Amino acid sequence: MEVMLSMAVLGAAMCALVTAMSVSLKSQARVETLAVEEELAEAKLLELRTQPGGATPGETQGRFPEPYDAYRWHCLIEAPQAEGLFLRATVEIQKGEPARVHRFRTLLANADR
Repeated sequence: MEVMLSMAVLGAAMCALVTAMSVSLKSQARVETLAVEEELAEAKLLELRTQPGGATPGETQGRFPEPYDAYRWHCLIEAPQAEGLFLRATVEIQKGEPARVHRFRTLLANADR
């Protein structure tokens, strides 16, 4: 009887341990995906900041090269309502169908100023 009770307790503990490990692995994969998306958005924003002539208002989109070809990007650069030195830039990083979208926003120097 004691052996059966011990086995039941051990079985319950093992189930809890496996569940905790599964949740941990899923969380780690999610964090890694977010880190990649953030790095891709930073690279695209750096590209916008350093393009010859500076950033100009408009909308562009595309796909990242290998090994990140599963990710798409969409950039929207808007001039604020009032004349200013900065433009508002939004970079969206998308992956999968239906697309999971992460949006990154910053200000860029206005090329017209």
